[in-house]
Amino acid sequence: MLSRLTHHMRQNVVAYLALFVALGGTSYAAIRLPANSVGANQIRANAVRSVDVKNSSLHAADFKPGQLRAGPRGPQGAAGLQGVPGRDGTNGAKGTFGNVEARNEAYTTGPVVTASCLSGEVAVGGGVETNQQAWVRVSKPTPGEGAAPSGWQGQIVNASNVGVAGRVYVVCALR
Repeated sequence: MLSRLTHHMRQNVVAYLALFVALGGTSYAAIRLPANSVGANQIRANAVRSVDVKNSSLHAADFKPGQLRAGPRGPQGAAGLQGVPGRDGTNGAKGTFGNVEARNEAYTTGPVVTASCLSGEVAVGGGVETNQQAWVRVSKPTPGEGAAPSGWQGQIVNASNVGVAGRVYVVCALR
């Protein structure tokens, strides 16, 4: 039995020597190298491949911004708490217009109709209305450019471009 063991050892001495050196080298590295001593400076470019990395061992923080795709949108969160009320603002200066009045002029058909403000008032808005299926042909302040408007002009027409019944409104304020 001893002779068989001796014969086996002589034939495999090189193999055992290689195994001892290989195991001894990794053991040396595991015992003698300090923790975290192998880093980016010790690893050649492109030396670590996907197959070399354990699945699920990397986290989002291990990647640069933009390298990972965004996941699906999550559900909306709960409503936040009511905010602190703001401070009361200061009252502004009295406006340039006093009370505002709406005046109107009815018409049945025909040319442009004007709803006018009273003397001492200025037109600050206006419009037209009808209860028919029609189009607004004219809706503008009068007298128009350059002067303070004193009324509103309006006209509504049907598909044949014929004036239809309606009403022109003007919103007036004191000057």
